[in-house]
Amino acid sequence: MNYSGVKTIFKDYNLQQMNEIQVSKQADVILTMLLFPNSFTLKEKEATWEYYFPKTLHDSSLSLTSYCNFALLLGKDDIAYYLFKKSFETDLGPKNMHSSDDGIHAASMGGVWQNVVYGFGGFSIKNDVISIKPRIPENWDELLYTVVYKQTRLTVKVSKKEISIQVLEGELETILVNDQEYSVMGRKLTIQLLEEK
Repeated sequence: MNYSGVKTIFKDYNLQQMNEIQVSKQADVILTMLLFPNSFTLKEKEATWEYYFPKTLHDSSLSLTSYCNFALLLGKDDIAYYLFKKSFETDLGPKNMHSSDDGIHAASMGGVWQNVVYGFGGFSIKNDVISIKPRIPENWDELLYTVVYKQTRLTVKVSKKEISIQVLEGELETILVNDQEYSVMGRKLTIQLLEEK
């Protein structure tokens, strides 16, 4: 997998050469499809990935996290996790510990949060209903996160065996879990997951 990193292309090409090749600095088109996922078919998303992924340099600290969530959208879990780990290296990587000497990449850290909650945690809103469709990585035992939506604060805990949702504040009548609607009785819902054979 090719990952160039921020501003490394100018080690190999000058500006005139850059104008003569097809490259993309960051995930602009991919980001559009992430923001408006219902406006595009799966076939259009897959074609966009196939075209742009090999041409994107990730010469922006925001690019890797966008591609990570898009990969999860397409079921490319291994690539998504690779991109997720690479996104940490912007500020926390062992080879690049001075990248934040002039300040941290706050937007990139926000992207990492989105990878955890929206990507691996599967949180989204569908027709004004909270939806949870997690895709936690193989080597994670569980994932726990808290979100607020319209004065409702809830905690979501995902493991290999179950998904547990607890309403901490506000009201929540129904929720979608893996595309199935559930009623939230009391303030907690636990759904047992079938283990893969």
